[in-house]
Amino acid sequence: RNDMWEAVDRGRFSHFSTDHAPSTAGQKNASGFWDAPFGLPGLDTTLPYLIDAALSGRITMSDLVRLYSTAPARRYRLPKGVIAEGADADIVLVDPNGSWTVGDSDIISKAGWSPFSGRTFQGRIVATYLRGVEVGRHGESHDLRTGRFISPVS
Repeated sequence: RNDMWEAVDRGRFSHFSTDHAPSTAGQKNASGFWDAPFGLPGLDTTLPYLIDAALSGRITMSDLVRLYSTAPARRYRLPKGVIAEGADADIVLVDPNGSWTVGDSDIISKAGWSPFSGRTFQGRIVATYLRGVEVGRHGESHDLRTGRFISPVS
C-alpha cells in the first residue's frame, strides 16, 4: 500500500481501477493457497477507499477524480469522466462529513465479503446518477437501469 501511494505521489500511476474478483469466502478457503481463485472483491469498496484517502489528505479530491474517472475515460476514449456537454452525466454525490463502516452484509456482489469489513471510511456516498438520472440514494438502488455499451470516441 505504501509503495502504491508513493507511485501516486511521483506521478507513476495513470489511473485506479479494480479487476473485481468476486469469489466467495467459501471459494477462497476451499483449497490451498495456489488453487484459490485470484483477486479480491473491490467493486463495492474502491471508491469509498479513495474518497477516504482524499478526505484524510493522502491525495487531493482532484487527484481522486482524475485517477478514478477522468484518466480512465480518456485512456479508453469514453465520453465520461467530466461534467461537460456531451458527457454521460454519471455522477456520484458524496457527503464529506459522513462515514461508512464496511460490513460483509453491505457487499452486493457475488463475493458477499470484503477485506475491508469492519473498517470505517470517511465520506459517504449519498446518491448515484446514471446518465443524469438518480438511480440510488443512501446505498439503496431505486432504479434498475443498467449500463450500456459505449464505443470509444475516435
